[in-house]
Amino acid sequence: MVIIMNQFVRGINYVVPHAVWYHDGEGVSFPPELSYRSEKYAAALPAYSDFTARVGLLLRGGRHVADLGVLYPIDSLKAETSFDSCDPYYGNKPAGIDYMELGHWLVTELRRDFTFLHPETLAARCTADGGSLTLQNPVNWETYRVLIIPGGSTISVRVMQKVKDFYDCGGRVIFTSRLPEQAAEPGFDPVVRKLVRSILENSSGSAGKAAFVAEADYGGLAAVLSEFLKLPDVALDAPAPLPGGSLGYLHKQKKNRNIYYFANSSEQAVSCPVTLRGKIKDPWFWDPHTGTRSQADCFYSEKNGISVTAVTLELPPVRSIFLIENGG
Repeated sequence: MVIIMNQFVRGINYVVPHAVWYHDGEGVSFPPELSYRSEKYAAALPAYSDFTARVGLLLRGGRHVADLGVLYPIDSLKAETSFDSCDPYYGNKPAGIDYMELGHWLVTELRRDFTFLHPETLAARCTADGGSLTLQNPVNWETYRVLIIPGGSTISVRVMQKVKDFYDCGGRVIFTSRLPEQAAEPGFDPVVRKLVRSILENSSGSAGKAAFVAEADYGGLAAVLSEFLKLPDVALDAPAPLPGGSLGYLHKQKKNRNIYYFANSSEQAVSCPVTLRGKIKDPWFWDPHTGTRSQADCFYSEKNGISVTAVTLELPPVRSIFLIENGG
C-alpha cells in the first residue's frame, strides 16, 4: 500500500494489474504471480483492488489544483546530457540539475504540491496577470502563485521572457542550484543572462519577488516558500520527516466540488490540523479502504482577508482518506 499511496498523491489515477498469467502452474514465468492463485498475495488482493478502484475513480477527471509551477528543464538536459560518458546505461548528470531532488523534497518533506511545466507549455499556454500565472486549458486549467526554475544551464529566450512577464506583474520566482546562462536558441545567451539579472537584481523593487536557493539548501527553500506563499492551498501542520514514509495530499476540483486526498504512507500515526484555502462547504471524510463516510468537523475563519477551512486529520500508519466538499 505504501508505494501505491505515494503514487496517488503524485497524480496517478489508474492502476493496471501486472504479472498475471492466463494459465496456472508451470506456465508462470516470473513467480510469484499477482493473482488469486498466489498463496502470498491472494488474501490481500480483494482489499487492494477495492482500494485502488475507489481512489482511482475519485481522482480521475476534473482539474488539478496547485500553487506551484515547476519548469521541466528539458533544454538543460538536451544541452548537456551525453550517453557516451560516465555510466554506459544512463549517461551523465549535468552539473546543477536538481529537478528530481526538488520534486521529491517539495512533495515529501515540504508537502507542497506542484505541476511540472514543459517549456513549450509555459511559453505558449500560460498567461501572467495580477501576480498569478494561469495555465490555459479547457478543463485542467491551473493558477500558479509561485514559479520555480530548477537548476540548469539552458533556457529558451521565449520561456525566460515569460518568467520575466510573470515577475513584472507581481509574481514570485525561485531559481535553484544553478542559474541559466545559455539560450536554447543560438546567439541569444546575453539575452538570457540579462533577463535573469533583471529579475534577481530588482527582487526588492515594485514588481514581484525573486530568490536564488543554492544547491542542497532546502531549508532555505522552505523559508522562501513560507515568505512567498503565506497562505498555501493546503497546509499540513505535521512533523517531517516521518519514519518509513511520508504524509502528502492531492487537491482536485470536479463538478464545482473540492476533493482532497490525504495519504500517510509512514509507520507513524498522524494527528494534525489542516488548513484549506477557501470555504469548503459541508466537508465529509470518505475512506477508500472501507468505503465508509463520516461528516468532518470543520471551523471557518479568515486569514489575511481570505476565507479558510480548518479540519483535523487523523490517519493511522499506511492509511489514506478523502475530504470531499458537499460529500454527504
